[in-house]
Amino acid sequence: MIIDSHCHLDMFDDTDAVVARAKSAGVGCMVTIGTEIDDYARLRAICDKNPKSCYMTIGVHPDNVGLLSREDFDCAFGNINEDHVIGVGEIGLDYKDDPSPEIVRRQREAFEYQLHIAYTFHKPVYIHTRYAFDDTLSIVAKYPSVRGIFHCFCEGVDSARKVLDLGYMISLSGIVTFKNAASVHDVAKYVPLDRLLVETDAPFLAPAPHRGKQNEPAYVTFVAERIAELRSVPPEVVLAKTTENFNSIFIASS
Repeated sequence: MIIDSHCHLDMFDDTDAVVARAKSAGVGCMVTIGTEIDDYARLRAICDKNPKSCYMTIGVHPDNVGLLSREDFDCAFGNINEDHVIGVGEIGLDYKDDPSPEIVRRQREAFEYQLHIAYTFHKPVYIHTRYAFDDTLSIVAKYPSVRGIFHCFCEGVDSARKVLDLGYMISLSGIVTFKNAASVHDVAKYVPLDRLLVETDAPFLAPAPHRGKQNEPAYVTFVAERIAELRSVPPEVVLAKTTENFNSIFIASS
């Protein structure tokens, strides 16, 4: 079975068709990721229509933290123990747009609180970090018993080493298929195979040969094939091991 460990099925106009194409391509499991405070009902409906093939997370992306209160977060995570909810995410820090000190403070507070929720309910996390790697790592390190993945990893080998030292897995997206992504290629070769996952982050970041088009979970095989090429192993080895890795950290925790 092929697993797309990170996608956004609620962002498609025709989710049913996208899921059907993924299944036809051999993708047996997709995780649709929470990014906003009111995502639960929408993502739950997708999971209910696709039992055993679609799972979900609950989380607030750093770009969506805004003026949310502690009570807002508590309400959003009220369904954290439902069977189809396998993790907390995506959470983290995003400094891409050079946020003000106040926004940075709010992002950090929200990140820490959601890590605390993951710790409390023994759920793995999906970490988002963009132009904020050092701050992200310093906060993650405060919760040594929490595990999860750094999704859509775009840093270099030195950063990957730090993530692995904290016990996290690294998930690679369609970026690994881009010709100019040399640092991600190095990471794909460096990270031990038992610490890797694959994802699409669909509908974003379509891999070659679909770059520039809308991404879909069906395209996760292109990610695995490129990793296999870089590591000089058969694609089946990457697909089997990343599926095993996913099950070991997410399904075993649900």
